[in-house]
Amino acid sequence: MKSSSVLHLICQDIFFALSIKDLVEVLDKVELNPIFNTLESIKGVFYYRGKIVPLIDLSLKLFNKRETSKLARIVVVNQNGFYTGLYVDKIKMVLDYQKLIDSNITKYTKKKFQLNQNDYHLLDIEKLINDFIID
Repeated sequence: MKSSSVLHLICQDIFFALSIKDLVEVLDKVELNPIFNTLESIKGVFYYRGKIVPLIDLSLKLFNKRETSKLARIVVVNQNGFYTGLYVDKIKMVLDYQKLIDSNITKYTKKKFQLNQNDYHLLDIEKLINDFIID
């Protein structure tokens, strides 16, 4: 059976996974420019390699909660040429999985996999970004 690689993210102590194919880069911090009169989950925009990139706070987007963490990182993703930064509580490691099962923990996850008795919810980046554009 073929395996797939994902980046293990943590938000609100829940394990999420992001497909490596969507990942561009992980950043420690960026110089953030605020956007006024927008959704609370949009922290602002930053410049990344000549592009203006919105930064979405994943905890606020998924759970309407924010916990600050010294381990927080910014994950830059590319979905069909649209770059987005995701502010996440923690990043752990790259994992491989083989079998997906249904998941409905948020509207931005459809599948999950299990590894070492833990559930890892696979983020649907396309839906997350499309909702951001529509919102």
